[in-house]
This record gives sequence, C-alpha cells and structure tokens, in this order.
Amino acid sequence: MVLLYKIINKQRNPERKGFTILELLVVILIMTILGGMAIWAYRKSLGNETLKNAAIELTQTLENERYKAIERGEQRGVLFVTPSIFTTFKVDSTLAQVPEISSKLPRGLRYGNGGVGVALPVVNIAPAANGIMFSGNACVFNQYGMAVNPGAIVVTGRVGTAGIIVSPAGQIKAYRWEAGIWTELK
Repeated sequence: MVLLYKIINKQRNPERKGFTILELLVVILIMTILGGMAIWAYRKSLGNETLKNAAIELTQTLENERYKAIERGEQRGVLFVTPSIFTTFKVDSTLAQVPEISSKLPRGLRYGNGGVGVALPVVNIAPAANGIMFSGNACVFNQYGMAVNPGAIVVTGRVGTAGIIVSPAGQIKAYRWEAGIWTELK
C-alpha cells in the first residue's frame, strides 16, 4: 500500500498542467457508455411510438371505411395483405372487391402475434401466428356500419405488439401488449 502511494505521489507534479492520457481515456469511456445508453433509450422510444402510431393509423383506416359504408350505403372494407400491406375497397353489385387505396405499415412492423398467445379482449381469441384474424383477410362493414366479418388484426415490431379488434357491432378498439396484459390504446 505504501509502495502504491509512493508511485502515485512520484508521478504527481505540482507544476503539471492538463490531463494524463489515462484520465482522458476514462472520460472518453464514460462518455461512450452514456452515449450508448442514450441512443438505446431513444431507439426504444422511437420504436414504441412507431408501433402506437401504426395501430392508431389502422384503427382510423377501419373507422373511415365504416363511416364511408354508412354514408354511401354500400359495403366497404380493408384487406390485409401479408406481411405489412393493407388496401381499402368497396364491394360492387357483383360482390367483387374494388380496391381503392393501398398503404404499408412503417418499416420494422408486420402482421403477426409476436409470440403473444394470450387471448385478445372482447373477441377472446388468441392471436393467429400471421396476425390476421378476419375471414378472407378482410374486415367488411355493411351499409349500417356493422362488421360483416368481425375479428382482429395484430401488428408486431421489435419493441412490442398491438392489436385492433372489430366487434360485430362495428366497434373498433386498439390494444397494446404491455407487462403481460392487453391495455387499451387511447
């Protein structure tokens, strides 16, 4: 211990100005660690917001098609094309789907259950592996705004899983899988 004290004190020079290379390396190491933690937290936060925004966008798309069905007195819907594309459509007099607007989920998100096997609220069914739980991969609303084929869609990304449920009455709700339970997105 005494030897270590003598070595340290021998290196100290009262006239010395500036930092030693070791001190600089320690500061750089600490700054690198703090920077890495900040980048990790930012990317996680960005991923959470991307997932939430995608769920809200899908919910709004479904609600828009429901309102158009009521307003125009026709069957309308959304077709979910794996792995991450969805298209709005109207049903013509021959019951054929006439595509209108096509959109894609943000980068890093796809349809799928993300390993969540717990039943979604309201519909009480476990998410399908491909995330699409609508007959024919489409959610269709009649002219009264009721869902012709109720079901759910589940979107997953690196940071989590979100689910959108359409009830038979046409009610649409979005949920997020957090801490082992489904919580409603607002």
